[in-house]
Amino acid sequence: MGIAIAECLGCGCTDTHACATGCWWKEVDRGQRLGVCSECNPPHQVRVFAINDCEWWAGACTPEEILAAYIKETGCTHEEATGDASELPEELTLLQLHQLEFKSDGNKLLDSPKPFIIELNRLVQEGATFPRSFACIDQ
Repeated sequence: MGIAIAECLGCGCTDTHACATGCWWKEVDRGQRLGVCSECNPPHQVRVFAINDCEWWAGACTPEEILAAYIKETGCTHEEATGDASELPEELTLLQLHQLEFKSDGNKLLDSPKPFIIELNRLVQEGATFPRSFACIDQ
């Protein structure tokens, strides 16, 4: 039994059909048969962190720096922010950035869901200031 062929979430290339310019897996999950190739890797250093199960922040910084910015902005304590005073925000993987989606722009439902990576790249390209709130689930 061979290796499960994976497909890139960004461009659709596979183990047997690479991008025209050549590529390699930056991240791959053989169980899900999904990956993100080197051609679909973000061209910037801004990352997205899960503060808790409902909020994500973005920045070119460490989990500690993201948490500090979040606490300063919201006035929450560490424990209120993450649910546990010993936990830090977790950086999303490339696969998660391609799989998690915006379903609304905050005011209305989108015609089609937009992957986190698309919104992150747009913010960076437009010169947004980081660290900043990136996404949340309204409760």
